[in-house]
Amino acid sequence: MEYKLYRKATGYDAGKLLAIIGEHASKVIDKFEVYTIANGSTLELKVYKDEEIKINSDGRPLWSEITWISNKWELLETDVNLQDVVDGLRNSNFAQSFSELTKYFTND
Repeated sequence: MEYKLYRKATGYDAGKLLAIIGEHASKVIDKFEVYTIANGSTLELKVYKDEEIKINSDGRPLWSEITWISNKWELLETDVNLQDVVDGLRNSNFAQSFSELTKYFTND
């Protein structure tokens, strides 16, 4: 699985929403993973896998909105180990890697 980090670039939540996309080597959509992290009044993590990643509220695939519509989402270079973030609490580096993602939010 290859993981990439994106930040919402337009809309009311621009700069306050991150997405980690896990692209499976097989390119089978059901094996992709999407993790969204919102920086609102609290930090909120949502996980989308299998059927859940196919359609979002706009009627288009969630993963394609993030990876294919470049003006809405910005691909970020990161030194954070995204695999650690995705592995979550099973990994001793999770808390540090997850907390380091907050520097990618903007405050505009």
